[in-house]
Amino acid sequence: MPFSMMVYVNHIITANPTFHKVKDSSLDPLNNLLQNAPPGGINANAPLRRQILETLGVIPYAKQQKYAAALNYAVQQLHLNVPGIPYGYPIVSRHRLVEYEVSEARWNNYQDSRPDGWFHHVMQLEWRSSNGNMQSLAAIWNQERITYLQYPIGPPHRTAIMSNTPQTYIWPPHPNQNSNAGFGQDDHFFMHPSLMVDYPLAAGVLNAEQQYLYSPDQGQTWYEMRGGQFRIDRGIRAPLGGGQNLLVFFFSKRNNPMHNTSIPFHFEVEYIIGGAPQNPPQTYNEVRGAQLGQPAQLANYARIIAGG
Repeated sequence: MPFSMMVYVNHIITANPTFHKVKDSSLDPLNNLLQNAPPGGINANAPLRRQILETLGVIPYAKQQKYAAALNYAVQQLHLNVPGIPYGYPIVSRHRLVEYEVSEARWNNYQDSRPDGWFHHVMQLEWRSSNGNMQSLAAIWNQERITYLQYPIGPPHRTAIMSNTPQTYIWPPHPNQNSNAGFGQDDHFFMHPSLMVDYPLAAGVLNAEQQYLYSPDQGQTWYEMRGGQFRIDRGIRAPLGGGQNLLVFFFSKRNNPMHNTSIPFHFEVEYIIGGAPQNPPQTYNEVRGAQLGQPAQLANYARIIAGG
């Protein structure tokens, strides 16, 4: 049966016989959209579908429960392809650095090493549910997408280290299949700069954009989380504010001002590069030890420009 606005409204009146007799309702924005909905259903990639889902998702949880029959009728008859009521989606509420680890790196069949060979910056993205109820996110998938704005294989990084880096990738490869925990971990590993940059040193930067995504339909369509857009920059430059080192390696992550002004975030550090190793690693994967980090004080290894 096609969607009928009359049947939908009858479900509302059954749940609340005095609907609209006293005051406006949190259902009004959705009702206005549904009046223009095609009775036969909505294509999964249609802009109207996203509008309807986003508007449905901000109806408070208690109201969704009260009008569940009407809302489920709309979800089913319009083929919105979501599990049903309650329905919410993640909205980013905070991003922060939660841990920093340093580990030994070994390469060349374990013949070469350095104790500060890997730096692990552990960040955490936290979100809330649009309808105020976290369990409503139990069927919502999430993942992140990284897109380099330049060709990632080449200066200022050694081609041997970056040779397997794709222009765009998603993480994790198999999406997280629920979002009701309210957070996702964002790991930024990189080895000591002397192991991964070109010599002689020259200024250069690699820029990337990061988007956090959610899927309401088990990965068939993906939407960007509100507040989940960031810019990641790393490379070689003169130290900010001057200093004894002519050039340093820097890593920066901040909210992308073109797409995300709701979650201000700025983390930025500078690392001393030092001289070139005698026997540099030939590939990224031969440098072992990244997962064996120990908690450390960031200020003991890097100059902190912004702490997040």
